[in-house]
Amino acid sequence: MKPATLRTIHWLWILGSVAVATPALGAPIPVDVTLTGNVSYDVGSSSSSANASHGGQNFLVVGGSTTTTTFADGAIGAGANPLLGTFTDTGDSVGISASGATSASGSYLGEGGFDLFLTNSSATDTYEVLLGLSYAHSVDADGASALTSSQLTIDDGTTQLFGSTVLSDLLGDALNGVGLGSFGAVVSDSGNVALSVVLDPGTTVTVSGDWSGSGQSPDPGASTTATFGSFLSINEVNSVVPVPEPGTGLLVTAGVLGIAGWRKREA
Repeated sequence: MKPATLRTIHWLWILGSVAVATPALGAPIPVDVTLTGNVSYDVGSSSSSANASHGGQNFLVVGGSTTTTTFADGAIGAGANPLLGTFTDTGDSVGISASGATSASGSYLGEGGFDLFLTNSSATDTYEVLLGLSYAHSVDADGASALTSSQLTIDDGTTQLFGSTVLSDLLGDALNGVGLGSFGAVVSDSGNVALSVVLDPGTTVTVSGDWSGSGQSPDPGASTTATFGSFLSINEVNSVVPVPEPGTGLLVTAGVLGIAGWRKREA
């Protein structure tokens, strides 16, 4: 039997939990820049046992229009998986919301993620893509041996750009790997993060986000609850004006002064 305490959160829950700096909607993306994205739920690795459940929604916003996919307990409920699209305007985004719960002897694992592919087709111009990340997650474990966790990481293929992990555990709670000195308490983390990606001429950068959530309550009186929400939006795409190297400026200045001196001597 699935626990009656399961709550499926919605994207608006994120907006209510995190003060989001909303980008200007409708500003077109430069023609030299192509931004595509996807968001998915990992059916193969996600599951729930008896007395446990998890579920949620994935979101893709393109041109201000939102498409969703629902998922639960290792299966897709409705919608495409993954959701795919090409972003056309600032304010377009990808998002995930999820929740999970366990009661006596229950356990679950839920995983998903998103990718943004940022391509600059110009042979000469450099662009900066400004991304806005909003996230919030909270976990709570009660009873002997119970534990629940939620994790979000974002990277660009070589460097981790952001990470947040919350753990509620009867053996010791932790936030981002640091012990809190509490045991089985509510542990939460939320915020807004600005990310910057520079696209040199003719390059593609992939920004990937991975989410995982789990809970287990082995003993008869134990239980866990968890909620998670995150979305990553395109805030701005700006052309980068190259700054002359100091050596170049000095050479130009020296050349001008040299010409001026030569003309003075000729006079």
